Amino acid sequence: MLASDGDLYGTTSNGGTADGEGGTVFRLTPNGDGTWTESVLYSFSQFDDGFEPVTVPTMDALGNFYGTTLCGVEPNCNGTIYKLTQSNGQWHETIVHAFQGAPNDGASPFFAPVIIDSAGNVYGTTAQGGMYLPVGGGVVWEYIP
Repeated sequence: MLASDGDLYGTTSNGGTADGEGGTVFRLTPNGDGTWTESVLYSFSQFDDGFEPVTVPTMDALGNFYGTTLCGVEPNCNGTIYKLTQSNGQWHETIVHAFQGAPNDGASPFFAPVIIDSAGNVYGTTAQGGMYLPVGGGVVWEYIP
């Protein structure tokens, strides 16, 4: 994602500090000479805060990031919606929703980045879950901060 600050933001589904498997959110900053400097904003710890962020994070009007992870907090692996906020130069993650899967919730939110409307509400889709069993056909979800 190219942000208004001129930096590029993205995710890796692997890597980071969790034995190389949790994934990261990173920033690439242009140096002015055609090169870029990479910095890792956040490393997912694998099972405590979701892991495998496979879509690009989306920045809200306040500079926070929202995104999804393929797998979620144990004991399930249905995915999460996360929020990254910056405080004193450090990025901190909050899970705002851990998907539970069928029949009452979505699972596997990995095909598209989230969308944020002008009121700050966050929207997305999942590939599984919902009311159509056994695994469901997915859901469209809304998170209201």
